[in-house]
Amino acid sequence: MANLIYCRVSTSEQTVANQIKEITDAGYEVEDEFIFSDEVSGATPFLQRAGFQRLLAQCRRRDTLIVNKLDRLGRDQLDVQQAIQALQEKGVGIIVLQLGKTDLASSAGRMIVSVLAAVAQMERDLIRERTLAGLARARQEGRKGGRPKVVGSDRGGLILDLLRGGESVRRVARQVGCSPTTVMKIKKDNGNI
Repeated sequence: MANLIYCRVSTSEQTVANQIKEITDAGYEVEDEFIFSDEVSGATPFLQRAGFQRLLAQCRRRDTLIVNKLDRLGRDQLDVQQAIQALQEKGVGIIVLQLGKTDLASSAGRMIVSVLAAVAQMERDLIRERTLAGLARARQEGRKGGRPKVVGSDRGGLILDLLRGGESVRRVARQVGCSPTTVMKIKKDNGNI
């Protein structure tokens, strides 16, 4: 029986040192060979994380995995539950410091994960709903989202005239001071002159 630590950071500017310290300060002793980490976004599924794969390959029945927060395992409900299930199938206990000493591989732990993941999913859904409502209100007020147009109607007319005169897309782009992609879009929007 060994204690295993899994840490995850999203960028190279971040370090797993604080996560490891938090776990050891909580009284868990872990040898360096049993510390696994990844530098990937939480949105990356656990099966695509090299450190988590090494953890799964090395863990044994009755080992205990310790993470400092639930979001280290995954960002969405499905990924967290699948990671926990993969560990459970190997007989590994799972402790998340943020949730106290409840083993997430137990019945009570699985219920806690389900409730927390459902709340997190609801929060994401509410954010999405608020964003969509804000966009709809902005449209009703006459505001238009997206990037500002690179070429106004005056330069758009010039582009069309030059294209009708037989100029190449690249030459028109250079003359007007925009990208060939912009010229192609105007050309396409006006029936591929």
